[in-house]
Amino acid sequence: MKCYEECPPCPVFLPKKIKKCGHTIQVPCHLFYDVTPCTEPCEKLLSCGHECSRKCGESCTMECFVKIPFISSVCGHEVNVECSKSKNVEFFMIRCNEPCGTELPCGHKCSGSCGSCYQGRLHVICKKPCNRRLVCGHDCKSLCSRNCPPCEQPCENYCVHKKCTKKCGEPCEKCTKPCEWSCPHKKCTRLCGELCDRSVCNEPCPKVLKCEHPCIGVCGELCPAECRICDSEKLAEVCFAGETEADAKFVCLEGCRHIFELNWFNMWFSQENRGKNEFRFRTCPTCKTVIRKTSHLERNIESWFNNVEKIKKAISGNEDYNENLREILRQRIRDKYRKSPFGFEIPPCTFYAGWIKLKECLESEKERNIQDLIKIENVMNIMNIWSSYFSKQRSELLRTFSRLKDYIELTEKLEEYININEKWLETFISKRYLIASEQQLKDLTWEVHRLKLIDELGKFMMEVKSKDIHLNKLLDLALTYSPFREAELTKFISELQNMCECVPNKLINISELQNQPALTVMSFSVGHWFLCEKGHAYSAVQCRDLLQKTIAMNVTRRLFM
Repeated sequence: MKCYEECPPCPVFLPKKIKKCGHTIQVPCHLFYDVTPCTEPCEKLLSCGHECSRKCGESCTMECFVKIPFISSVCGHEVNVECSKSKNVEFFMIRCNEPCGTELPCGHKCSGSCGSCYQGRLHVICKKPCNRRLVCGHDCKSLCSRNCPPCEQPCENYCVHKKCTKKCGEPCEKCTKPCEWSCPHKKCTRLCGELCDRSVCNEPCPKVLKCEHPCIGVCGELCPAECRICDSEKLAEVCFAGETEADAKFVCLEGCRHIFELNWFNMWFSQENRGKNEFRFRTCPTCKTVIRKTSHLERNIESWFNNVEKIKKAISGNEDYNENLREILRQRIRDKYRKSPFGFEIPPCTFYAGWIKLKECLESEKERNIQDLIKIENVMNIMNIWSSYFSKQRSELLRTFSRLKDYIELTEKLEEYININEKWLETFISKRYLIASEQQLKDLTWEVHRLKLIDELGKFMMEVKSKDIHLNKLLDLALTYSPFREAELTKFISELQNMCECVPNKLINISELQNQPALTVMSFSVGHWFLCEKGHAYSAVQCRDLLQKTIAMNVTRRLFM
């Protein structure tokens, strides 16, 4: 530097011994006499026995970050966690990476881990292809976790005049040409798209095969290629009891071309329909191909197709119905409003974040289909039920347990259990309420049912107020981090019944304890649609809507009488 310029601080490092700890560190010469914190690793031991991870001159950490394998108190698996979190139940609950592998109701194995599935209480969504049979007869190509949407495959419906060119899930246009189902004995007088007014003709087919032998089919239907004389051995195989009667007639299914003896086929079809109210297409007994066109079943097939068209319209919904349901859901949220300095808004409550998310979703301008709205409704019901069981009675329930000397520890366990479950459930609902699968919503209802039983147990204790009643076994059955399903429910009710036998004049409503919150599901798959006694297709959603309308009409009628 030049002589007139100010000299910079000395950059030479010198060894300096820290009196407080005895360590020697290197410091710049110009800072030698300043108070310098020690930069050596801290050698102190924490309460757990591990060394502090900070510098010697810093305050010792209160948390130990050394990872150690622990046996989880939640699931029993070995989990590598930080030493300071070895007693944190919530941390263990989500940290376990052991593969879940549970077989889900859809038949696929769960791809999640023990932690991501909350120990099997709330499985991750299944990402395998669905492949469930839809009411149209095709297999669903969507993800297994979704409620089956309307079929995207080309429609296979056809008549003698034309073939439908729409997607299978879209309502077909009815053919307006005269029906051509006729034979020398009977003729339909209605339009092609209407239900035929003629019955099946059981007369023998008058046609002659290429081999110049008589046709073995039925009048007015597709002629089988087989001959009674030339193919006698083959016909014996498809005949009932393996014997071919001289005048036996055969039905040939269009599409797969399999043939069946007429009497056997009629008997099989009547047995298939007997006592079954689940709506589904009938399939070929041999190859399971959907029977879409066979004159012998024409009236049945037309009835099925008419029902499928109604189902398509119900799944698609309409603007008026969707907007009406959306307004009902908005009103349910408005019912939670309370007056505040900023106007009317949702007050702090259980699942507050979830209610806010649902409010924003319903008030947005984005159009929602019927399946989205029903899913939102299900989530609302789950949040309402959960809140009703533990928001109002929680403090009273905990006070009841804490007053009993033997249950102070259980009271703390119960409060911790409720807090942990509310936290992860609120996180799940507020983030995944629109993508939650039907299986996940069912899992949530089981968790709600578990809390319902705990709530009923608390009410029982408040009524009995006896120190001779020991709840440990019952609470151990309910306050677990493992799945709570039918088997656990049966054990719980059995133990509760045994406990009630010790209390004079105390009865419990078993059916009430067994009842679970019902989910509303709108899906295009088989299993969600049923047939009434008159052959009309209906779903649980339509039953609910009809019930609500009936109740409203009865209330109105009483008001104006």
